[in-house]
Amino acid sequence: TRLQSVVTSPDGRQTAPVTEIKQASTIVRLKDGETAVIGGLISEEGGETTRAVPVLGAVPVVGQAFRSKAKSSHRTELVIFLTPRLIR
Repeated sequence: TRLQSVVTSPDGRQTAPVTEIKQASTIVRLKDGETAVIGGLISEEGGETTRAVPVLGAVPVVGQAFRSKAKSSHRTELVIFLTPRLIR
């Protein structure tokens, strides 16, 4: 089994729009109607956001009273359920 996640952008920089491709490659034997589950494609994102009152947030020393920082994190797991159906 091989799992891969690729993130690209049209010009090679971290700007929008961003296309994310997740690939999974495996070989399984299933009978008609049986279900295979492919998992493990996990992505984690995090960041920090700074918000400030215009002008006052930029004033040295007292500007900290008019700014706030927030951290965020997000974890996503892609699980694929595959059920083959034979057409006769």
